[in-house]
Amino acid sequence: METSSDAFLPTGRVTTDQDLQVSSEKINGTVCDIHNVPAPLHHLTLCAALCSSATVQKVKKDKGEDLAWEGHGDATEVALQVYAHKLGYGKPHLTTDISERDSAMVYTDKPDRFELVVEHAFDSSIKRMTMVYICTPADDVKSHLLVVTKGAFERVFEKCTRILASNGRDVTSNDMEDVNRQYESLASQGLRVLTMCCKQLPLSDLESVKSMKRDDLETDMSFLGLAGIYDPPRTESAIAVGDCHRASIVPRMLTGDHVGTAIAIAKAVGILRSDYPKSAVMTGPEFDQLSEDEIDKLDPLPSVVARCAPETKVRMVEALHRRGRLCIMTGDGVNDAPSLKRADVGVAMGLNGSDVAKQCAEIVLTDDNFATIIVAVRKGRGIFFNLAKFMLYLMSGNIAQIVLMLIGLAFIDDSGQSTFPISPVAILWVNTLCAGPPALALGLEETPSDAMDRAPSAYQSMFTMWWIIDLFAYGFFMAAIAIGNFAAVMWGYFDGDLGIDCNVDLDDNVCNKTGRARGAVFATFLFILLVHAFNCKHPTQSIFRMNLIENKPLLWSVTVLILSVFPVIYIPVINDKVFLLFPIAWEWGMVVASMIVFLGITEIYKLSRRRFAPLKPADMKTASGDNALAEEKRIVENDQVMA
Repeated sequence: METSSDAFLPTGRVTTDQDLQVSSEKINGTVCDIHNVPAPLHHLTLCAALCSSATVQKVKKDKGEDLAWEGHGDATEVALQVYAHKLGYGKPHLTTDISERDSAMVYTDKPDRFELVVEHAFDSSIKRMTMVYICTPADDVKSHLLVVTKGAFERVFEKCTRILASNGRDVTSNDMEDVNRQYESLASQGLRVLTMCCKQLPLSDLESVKSMKRDDLETDMSFLGLAGIYDPPRTESAIAVGDCHRASIVPRMLTGDHVGTAIAIAKAVGILRSDYPKSAVMTGPEFDQLSEDEIDKLDPLPSVVARCAPETKVRMVEALHRRGRLCIMTGDGVNDAPSLKRADVGVAMGLNGSDVAKQCAEIVLTDDNFATIIVAVRKGRGIFFNLAKFMLYLMSGNIAQIVLMLIGLAFIDDSGQSTFPISPVAILWVNTLCAGPPALALGLEETPSDAMDRAPSAYQSMFTMWWIIDLFAYGFFMAAIAIGNFAAVMWGYFDGDLGIDCNVDLDDNVCNKTGRARGAVFATFLFILLVHAFNCKHPTQSIFRMNLIENKPLLWSVTVLILSVFPVIYIPVINDKVFLLFPIAWEWGMVVASMIVFLGITEIYKLSRRRFAPLKPADMKTASGDNALAEEKRIVENDQVMA
């Protein structure tokens, strides 16, 4: 079938006698005449159109825009409806009298009329659905009942005793082998394969059919054919799965599809490696037959479970919980509701998800895209990083100020009073106006490129041992350099005379030397603190390997705060009466040298961290069945049907 850029467009060519190449865009073969469809294809298309509750209709996308086509219902059924429409077998055309035809659609001439009388909805436990119609033929032949069924191959083909609806014959062992071979071929290409069958009953059986049990109705069916539907996984899905493996998140696929289809899709997106072990793939019945003890002995749990029932998914969630792991389950159908509710976090699909699934889930994806979950994980890790940077910058600066003030108590003047290396007003200025903006700007940092390369244990707590070590190390580095500059000015350049009562007022004759030393300490401390803001962008990465201009708010805040130093130091009254310091001259060389020294010390410190205490990388093996998964790993369970 020829497709277009609009997946819901119900017009196009349907061809026969062509090789199946799902990845080829070239259409070869004989184009079907919608008014003269071969009998086998006619019955197959009738089943595709009638055994469905999906619809395709034209709607307005936005105000002022042209009409567009939309599909409503299960995506698989919508695909079958689009196919039926392209042959002129649209369900509305078959079940209602259309007085006005849409010029954008095609219609087969003189279609039979069908009236729905019985509907057995899709049941995940038996994986099939059945509908019964009263068929009124267009050629005035006697009316009859038409029973149409579609579903999973192994649950539908077993109900078939004949091949084809008209001029058919009994199913033989050779037929079973041929059909099964074709089915496996389609499934291995990543196609979702549906099996279709039907049977005719006399109209006189109408009342008995209405009261008939489903199992009795779905017997002695005529096999019509297989429908292979190919919907390639989104490009971003493979990237997202790769990010999962990098981040020690194990994606698993629990699906109702055939095992061949599930394996093909899992390989395409990277859930399975090409050399995956047999234990990485199981079917739902195989998994359900295992006891809890047998499941707990599996190491690891299977990465792909095909043909699974709702209880299979619940058992998988419980198996993960018994291993002490976090489980996030995604789903869209009513049958996913139990597992969504049982999982630690349930994620429902907002576009195609059922209302029941949305109500049972904690999170609803508005775009139905698995990659969005990974984007959220990345963003969450970025927020964690930024919070750690924010706290590290503020608290290390506070520790530096505390150490500076405490050690300053040892500087005793001639009156026996301690002389502060920096005034309380200056400390308040640094702590509020100068430390706040850079800290807030660090909270706006982009997510680090290696955020998804770390094990989840790195995000369990911000206050780790190394975070605390960093906190005190940077605080002591800054305090030591500031105190060293105070001592260098007072005792290296001057004679060490601290004056008298210089904590209250500065007298040019008595406290000139102390004021100059305080000016040097104030400039040194503030400039080092601003350099430290860039240093806090990453706990171990060298500042020379960082992109220092990517955070514009940080650049602006540092620039403004650098400029704010000069009015404080050089404007009279503000400097000596408020901040208790005097202007500096040659001390600026000391300030610049202090910045270089601080940068060198922190680079050596980070180098030692990278060598002896590197950030713990994500060392989880891929989900294809490697041994001994660490219990600390967090597991993401992916129940997304990528079709």
